[in-house]
Amino acid sequence: MFWQLIFAHLLADFPLQFETVFKLKKRGISGIMLHSGMWTVVAIISAPHLACNLLAWLFFFLSHTLIDWAKIKGTEKIPALDNLWMFLLDQLLHLFVIYLACGFWPDSNKPISFIIPYLSFYIIVGPAGIILNFYIKKLFYGAETSAIVSKEAYYLAGERMAIFTLILLPSPFYFCLPLLLMGRGLIFAEKKDTALDIVVSTLLSVFCGLILVLFIR
Repeated sequence: MFWQLIFAHLLADFPLQFETVFKLKKRGISGIMLHSGMWTVVAIISAPHLACNLLAWLFFFLSHTLIDWAKIKGTEKIPALDNLWMFLLDQLLHLFVIYLACGFWPDSNKPISFIIPYLSFYIIVGPAGIILNFYIKKLFYGAETSAIVSKEAYYLAGERMAIFTLILLPSPFYFCLPLLLMGRGLIFAEKKDTALDIVVSTLLSVFCGLILVLFIR
């Protein structure tokens, strides 16, 4: 159940949190509740034994709403809090909620599909990595950093997913890594943060790949 909920969280909090939903969240509590409702539905779908458990629905919905509301209100009052550490704290709190849910309502009879951890890590290095990379660049360059969503950000997401795939393949494929990084340098050579992007993308992808290979696969 843990990996199912991790995958549901990553799916609902990143690929399914469209730019429109994100803007609605910034406008007020109704937008936050809309996102929390979507997140809860995806979480329940991933753990169908909770479909008739009203307490689980409320727990997921209210906890997600509270965490997101606190983050948005906090960063509105203190803009400096909109940084890498707040992003990581937000994600840790959501993971803690999942941990509690697994303790409250375990589902030991349902086997874990081997593909779910893989899909989860692809979301981490891809869509979630867009946000992570944005905050890392903001940490180094401050207000001069680029927008969260851009053509370059999507290219980087694809690059990270490609690097991650190479890490999972046999070692001869590792020689393709320099080619990917050279392509990045050629396409965005004029960007001053290209070197940082390459470092972040490579380290994130390699780190996730090694975790999957060493501890999960």
